[in-house]
Amino acid sequence: FVARQDDDDRSLPSRIERQLNFLELNTDMLFVGTNGFLLGETRKRYATTSKPAADKDIRSRMRKHNQFIHTSILMRKSAVDSVGGYDVNFRTAQDYELWLRLLEKGAAANLEEPLVELFQGGNRISKKHARKQVEASLRAKWKNRKGSVLKNAPWYLFWWQLRGLLIPP
Repeated sequence: FVARQDDDDRSLPSRIERQLNFLELNTDMLFVGTNGFLLGETRKRYATTSKPAADKDIRSRMRKHNQFIHTSILMRKSAVDSVGGYDVNFRTAQDYELWLRLLEKGAAANLEEPLVELFQGGNRISKKHARKQVEASLRAKWKNRKGSVLKNAPWYLFWWQLRGLLIPP
């Protein structure tokens, strides 16, 4: 297994155990994420994410944008190895691109319980490089456009995201 953890986020003590139990019970699942608590500048919780739990719902919403919290992921190492791991051509949105490739090989889920705390301060990479992330997400979609998640996706889903390049995030 491979667990993700960003340096400015925190995992709750039961996170890995809960995810390992889930993957051991659901052998068809290649990776699992969780929901999370959002933390403000003072590191106090102010909101909870609401990511879809079921593979079917995840796939449907992945057409528009990423449905996983990167820092919350636990993956089967064999699955990650089978797709070649993270693509070095994606410095931002590398997670979204990897999830699209992994979903070609099997199923994924999110635990409904928030098991991570995500720092949302002004210096986080996703805020400082928002346009680069939008551009990388579009490239990830283009690269994987013929895969099962994006195949036959309506053209406007690509244009919908393009607005992030035209209008400041």
